[in-house]
Amino acid sequence: SIMASLKNEFLAKSSSMRSWVPENPPSNRDRLELYALHKQAAAGDCNTDKPVNKGVAEKAKWSAWRSKAGLSQAESMSRYIAECDRQVRVYGSKAGPSTTTVENTSDQPAPTTPSSRDNPNSPATSHSLLRGIDSVPLLASAASEPQANYMQRLAIMNTNQSWWSRQNPLCGPASPS
Repeated sequence: SIMASLKNEFLAKSSSMRSWVPENPPSNRDRLELYALHKQAAAGDCNTDKPVNKGVAEKAKWSAWRSKAGLSQAESMSRYIAECDRQVRVYGSKAGPSTTTVENTSDQPAPTTPSSRDNPNSPATSHSLLRGIDSVPLLASAASEPQANYMQRLAIMNTNQSWWSRQNPLCGPASPS
């Protein structure tokens, strides 16, 4: 059946995304989008109360999942597959094996790659090296960033030499003033 075929494709895509190592780090909003679509496809509408004594990351994940309420399992799977393909295209892929986890829908901690925090001799101190569960605090911080701050930060970025140049436009070109 079509649903069985879609479910198999969804499971295969979920599995491949667990080992995906992006060439450029995905935006926090993109990470949340994948998480929410996966959670909606796997578990349906959010049936838990808003986290109260949890960190900002858990609240951002809960809000992202809740934003998908009413989306059918089939539609969630289709959107998840399309979003995975878009992110792989936008952020690229590094060659070689990885232990990176894009989403973790179980209650178990996700495996991560070693971070600079684990190795004090590592020269890596940039947040762009965070992978898996290590990136959740940064993800939550970006999800709670006011739009005005985001737009101001975006205005001063050089978008010609970064992953921004490969992003899909959200709207048409700006009209001349």
